[in-house]
Amino acid sequence: MPAAESFYPPSVSGVPPDLTVANANYRRSVVIVLVCLVLFLLFYLALVAASGWLFYVALTYPLEGRGRGPILLKIGSVAITAMLFLFTVKGLFKRHTVDRDLHVELPESEHPELYQFIRRLCEETKAPFPYKVYASPEVNAAVFYDSSLLNLVFPTRKNLLIGLGLVNSLTLCEFKAVLAHEFGHFAQSSMRLGSYVYQANRIIADMVYHRDYFDRLLAQWRAIGDLRVSIFGHLLYGIVWILRMLLTGAFRGINFVEAALSRQMEFHADLVAVSVTGSDSLIHALKRLDFANRSLAQAAEDLRAAAHHQLYSKDLFYHQTHAAMHLRKVEDKPELGAPPPLPEDPSARVQVFEPGDDGIPSMWASHPPNYDREMNAKRHYVRSIEDARSPWILFRGAERLRETMSRRFYQEHLEVPASTAFDDPTKVQQFIDEEHAETTQDPRYLGLYDGRYVEPGDLAALVSSVQQSPWPEERLSAAHRRLYEQEYKEWLEKHLERQREYQLLRALSEGEARLKGKTFPFRGTDRSRQEVPQLLETVEQELEADRQWLNQFDAEVFQAHYQMAAVLGKGDERELWSRCQFHLAAQEILRSMNSQRAVMENLFAHLGQRSGNLQEEEHKQVMELFRTARAEVQKALASAQILTVPPLKNIDPGTTLAAFLLQEPVVEDLNPAQDSISGEWVNRMMRQLVAVQDKVRRLDLKSLGAILALQARIAGEWQEQCEARLQTTVGRVSESRG
Repeated sequence: MPAAESFYPPSVSGVPPDLTVANANYRRSVVIVLVCLVLFLLFYLALVAASGWLFYVALTYPLEGRGRGPILLKIGSVAITAMLFLFTVKGLFKRHTVDRDLHVELPESEHPELYQFIRRLCEETKAPFPYKVYASPEVNAAVFYDSSLLNLVFPTRKNLLIGLGLVNSLTLCEFKAVLAHEFGHFAQSSMRLGSYVYQANRIIADMVYHRDYFDRLLAQWRAIGDLRVSIFGHLLYGIVWILRMLLTGAFRGINFVEAALSRQMEFHADLVAVSVTGSDSLIHALKRLDFANRSLAQAAEDLRAAAHHQLYSKDLFYHQTHAAMHLRKVEDKPELGAPPPLPEDPSARVQVFEPGDDGIPSMWASHPPNYDREMNAKRHYVRSIEDARSPWILFRGAERLRETMSRRFYQEHLEVPASTAFDDPTKVQQFIDEEHAETTQDPRYLGLYDGRYVEPGDLAALVSSVQQSPWPEERLSAAHRRLYEQEYKEWLEKHLERQREYQLLRALSEGEARLKGKTFPFRGTDRSRQEVPQLLETVEQELEADRQWLNQFDAEVFQAHYQMAAVLGKGDERELWSRCQFHLAAQEILRSMNSQRAVMENLFAHLGQRSGNLQEEEHKQVMELFRTARAEVQKALASAQILTVPPLKNIDPGTTLAAFLLQEPVVEDLNPAQDSISGEWVNRMMRQLVAVQDKVRRLDLKSLGAILALQARIAGEWQEQCEARLQTTVGRVSESRG
């Protein structure tokens, strides 16, 4: 094992001494957050004191009069004020513990080189050493900590989280820059302020959004049949509702100013990284992050498909690397996700990000856009010293760690038992490569089939049309040229731009994105927020016209290849027909499952924001949505029962679609008269819905790939036949002239 010193990339020189000194914007944000926290503290203490005082008055106020009325009034007032006091203070005593299900602690005894690396970096950045170091499978590095009421007095113990998906994607100097950024946060005194903000947010969020025993008790109180008792519950509910509305405003206000401080903290932490690694390393790491996330997500999807065939890999990150290679091949961009190389001239700079790469930045975002971060990091440009080695060299026993993390990933995300036998990653990757070979579209299609349903219409009608009026060879040749000679490239680029415009306008319309200024650029002109609805309607109409065009395109493609196959006389037109029929049927199942999955996710989001019990009518609606989702799964399997999967890789010949989609009975139906649904039933129903959706999505891609491959073979053979016939004709003409 080489000396630990050799694992530490050299630090840069020529750094301005005041580079990491907090600027005016940073200090201003700190002051604003402090003022907001003080105001909230005063308001919160007044709320606690007032509710406590009301409880004391209600408890000690002498009972006046006799009979049930005064007694009920006394009991009701004591109960209301006691519950109100409980509502205001309960959030103080809740401890927040970060979920560590996907975390693996990295002890120094097992990873001494990593700890020496971290110590050296802490010395350079003047940051305290982390309390503990953990690994996770994510593409991430972060500071995290548990918190409780005591942390308002005693400092939190900050832990360092290192995502192995990040380790697998960066160079050693970029990894150093990312950790230096995190240690910049460790060293920031405003991190303590951030913990106060977090505590304030946690208290408010508990009171405003969290539903617990307090809300269940209040709901039971309001449901009591005796109005003389329940009226106090209704009164308390109204008071709590008003307080929640007030606190919602406080929550948004504190988060607004805290987001501004957070962005300044990010800028400052970036400069800490620049001070030890130069201006390029962190920016290059940022460039790699999005693609690294895409690659890890692709690997997870690939491994899910392999798990359907009882193939489980020991190394998630091996597949992340191969997924990156696959994505670059699919998009025909060998350097996809990689930062540009540094110029030979050490004083020259290279621009990595452009304005707008992150979309329209939100004023609520906790991180600045990457373009702004690059401008900040290169304001005082310091050339980075490159070290292309992998950070894996810091982890002793990396293979064992990768397997441990992979097993944890399978247990948490795919619910694979710990006792499962895991396979060599090369074996699993062989399966994945076979799947990719079948599902990857040829670049000549330019993405015309990406992210959409194929909708040619009634296949029988299309076949009947061309049988009655066959296309002449010239028309087939023209259709072939348009499809395979990239005639649609310009149209597709405009279509994709319209889709991006739609996403932007929809986000602005629904408040998911906010303007940085008063206007935004749209098709070469600056437009205002008031114009968004009209622009959105225009783009929607254009996209509908695009959809109609694509439908016509799909019909023409099917008719052209069907006729080519008929001309060849080998029976391929029958295979094309059957494959397309199967694909359209499977596509309808996918459409249904996608729709039901979206309905369920919206329902869970709605129920998560509810307080108390559902009203009778709401309960009926929820029950009906669950019954509909279950019925759609059953309907999908019934229609799949009569479909046989066409020849595809990694699927047994003759398999019915239903047998492939689900190997267990559909969960039993709900009785409409039921007044409750068990969590076990909901979990099982959702697991089945997701399983069917995942498998039919995979099959949809495989089926489309097989159809495109068949069409390409038909077109190639037809073209060869045409050329051979032309050569024969030319030869005969030449002979006759001779």
